[in-house]
Amino acid sequence: MTKQDLSRRAFLGLGAAAAAVAGAGLAGCAPAGKADSAEGATSGSGATTTGGDPLTFQPSFMTAPEVPAEVAEEKDCDVVIVGYGLAGSAAAKAAAEEGAKVIVIEKQDESNFTVVSMAGDFGVVGSQIQKDLGIEWAPKEDIINELMKDMAYRPDPEFLGYWYDHSGEDFDWFIEGADYEVLPTTAANQKTDKPNYIRPKCFPPLEGYDWHEEYYPYFHGTITTNPNMQWACQAAQQAAIDTGNVEIMFATWGEQLIKGDDGAISGIYVHDMDGKYTKINCKSVVVTTGDYGNNMEMRQYYIPWANEFTSFYGTMDAAGNIGNTGDGHLMCMWAGAKMELGPHAPMTHHMGGALGVDSYLQLNLRGERFMNEDVPGQNIADQLTRQPVSDNEEDRAAGVKSWQIFDSKWPEQIKDMPDGHGYVNHYIPADEVDKYPTVLAGFGLGYTTDEMVEQAVTVKADTIDDLIAQMGLPAEAAKASIERYNELCHKGVDEDFGKMPKRMFPVENPPFYACQFASAGMLVLVGGIDCDINMHALDNNDKVIPGLYVAGNTMGRRFLVEYPVVVAGISLGTAMSFGRLAGTNAAKGI
Repeated sequence: MTKQDLSRRAFLGLGAAAAAVAGAGLAGCAPAGKADSAEGATSGSGATTTGGDPLTFQPSFMTAPEVPAEVAEEKDCDVVIVGYGLAGSAAAKAAAEEGAKVIVIEKQDESNFTVVSMAGDFGVVGSQIQKDLGIEWAPKEDIINELMKDMAYRPDPEFLGYWYDHSGEDFDWFIEGADYEVLPTTAANQKTDKPNYIRPKCFPPLEGYDWHEEYYPYFHGTITTNPNMQWACQAAQQAAIDTGNVEIMFATWGEQLIKGDDGAISGIYVHDMDGKYTKINCKSVVVTTGDYGNNMEMRQYYIPWANEFTSFYGTMDAAGNIGNTGDGHLMCMWAGAKMELGPHAPMTHHMGGALGVDSYLQLNLRGERFMNEDVPGQNIADQLTRQPVSDNEEDRAAGVKSWQIFDSKWPEQIKDMPDGHGYVNHYIPADEVDKYPTVLAGFGLGYTTDEMVEQAVTVKADTIDDLIAQMGLPAEAAKASIERYNELCHKGVDEDFGKMPKRMFPVENPPFYACQFASAGMLVLVGGIDCDINMHALDNNDKVIPGLYVAGNTMGRRFLVEYPVVVAGISLGTAMSFGRLAGTNAAKGI
């Protein structure tokens, strides 16, 4: 198996061993000298109880820290933004442009501050960039109905409707002032030496692709900021700073909100690395601190079935601790806000192997076919959780669950695979490689070559028997499964799992290839504070908590049960739009 650097695809194949390593780094972020009880809110291994009524049980992370006995400094402003990621950047710009005096709290150090290292897909609708490229989204009702169906109709369709109606103009506003190049298609090459550029994703759509006939349709229109979204966020941050209304407190942790006798939020206590506290008095607080995927106690309490997934998030706070520990969720709940009802949605889309998540034959470690392979990576990850673990200690530690199998006819077959996020659809022969330097240097863009596939496959063989032996599968069961699959392919009907006939390709033309699929990693764990469409946090009686707003992965109502991949980048698109809305409303007191 070819060893490669840790790419996003490699991360999404991380298994149990990586989870153990990652878990070792999830230390609490309390300042030196803080009580153990406060640190336990972020580093606990799991909520526990010794009995009593489970309906009244309260996990330890719900115990708020004591109000600071000493405050070294006091500040005043109109709006506090807690967390300076994508949603926080949008909120700060929006509030500052409304004329509000804004203080931003960010626990990263200024010298090492990054928003994110890999993400860049913006699922936005109707931006001027998209219009100029000729991108037209499917109708609003079709997209929202599909999103709601994919998420068991648990989220709030009003929120998805707001995203559809506003995200395009919000994106144009967000990147104002940035210097970048726009590529006309996914496969186009850069024409300038600008380090930042925008590329449409999976555009133009694959010829013959019709989302109406797909079990999991993919809606085309997403645009991607390259090399990631850092420069887009920096444009918004600079615009906020240029108003003269923004102060940024780096290496500072928000600890707890201040609630007045009237029930309204009137400020926040924050501290630096030395444990020195500042009290900030304000009219509104916008909490945009990200998800809680690295808070093991919260995960165990809210979504224990996601424990097999490694939470991967690269940013570190100023004390050297990994981020995304649910700080904002906890502050809001301590102030009376409620966590939305689940099931919360782990973002675990698998990115597959040498040919991505193309719909080729999959066998589990018993040598058995186990699903309709014509599903996106998020849903492949779901099915892999149901498959037996390996008897091989090394493979078991790596989370290996299945093998994707195809033969030498793959270059002519991939054009019939699903279009969209995680798929590989475009074959570039060796004599044309020089024509596509930009797209071939990217990741997960659907274009591949013989060399790329040969380097990425796990095993290759000239016979089925040798392939099975190299995979280490039970020979009799695996050979019977492949023969059965080939029979169904020739018959043109998948009697076992109902896969589309046009994606039933027999495994019979040597050489044969197989790619190991492991348990997926988790980008973020989506589940947040319940809120209304104006971004007000709600209490346990569904009443607005005055002065408290949430956005991004701290907010609820966007994604539940399952993160949908039918619109690539909808997480970034909604975080940006609702960040802007929260900042605007917080400044105006709406």
